[in-house]
Amino acid sequence: MRDASRSPAPEGPARPGGFTRAEVVSVGTELLLGQIVDTNSSWLGEQLALAGIDSHFQTKVGDNLARIVSSIRLALERSDAVI
Repeated sequence: MRDASRSPAPEGPARPGGFTRAEVVSVGTELLLGQIVDTNSSWLGEQLALAGIDSHFQTKVGDNLARIVSSIRLALERSDAVI
């Protein structure tokens, strides 16, 4: 959810619900070690662009609860939606 202390994102016809910026957070140490290629984030970025939603950040984080929580909190601060 968007922080209520920030000004609301402008709505537009191609932006249902007012989402203007989305961030993808991928979780898995195997992604960081290069054991698996993260094709999901690429596909999601493409779909967001087609929907008129900007994706300025895509984050990969390992399987560590504290780092996952930190990554999601940061994503929520700078984006309208986090996937």
